[in-house]
Amino acid sequence: VLTTALAWQVQVPIYSSVVGVLWHAHPDPSLNASRPEALLFVPATPLPALHTGQDVALQVALTGESFTGTIVLVAPGVVTPEEARRRYALSDDLTRVLTQPAVVVQVRLATTLPADLVGTLSLTAQVQVGTQSVLSLVPHLLSGLGRR
Repeated sequence: VLTTALAWQVQVPIYSSVVGVLWHAHPDPSLNASRPEALLFVPATPLPALHTGQDVALQVALTGESFTGTIVLVAPGVVTPEEARRRYALSDDLTRVLTQPAVVVQVRLATTLPADLVGTLSLTAQVQVGTQSVLSLVPHLLSGLGRR
């Protein structure tokens, strides 16, 4: 009984694959390199549990280059795909994959990138959006074993 109670309390992270873009709130064209930020569009359903200071793994969609960042802002409310396209002047390739309402998350990157890449590269990211009990995974594990 004690083992079951402890296993129920042990939480594992739930990650969501999301899309985004390199972005600069106040670009400075005089800089050759800068530490841009990323805007990520996290599906709003189910409502994600996001917080500032949270680490994020990012990848440039076109090249596969990987880097990390930290959430610095979780915008209040939800934006529709149309609002996001208009407000952030998103590229065509990003607008094709942004198909549902989203929470906008601003991420400070841990790396320096050439300033001319800002606003031009689409990103994918793995963002922790919540947790769940280890025991809640048991039915999924058992169903996978039954298929063998």
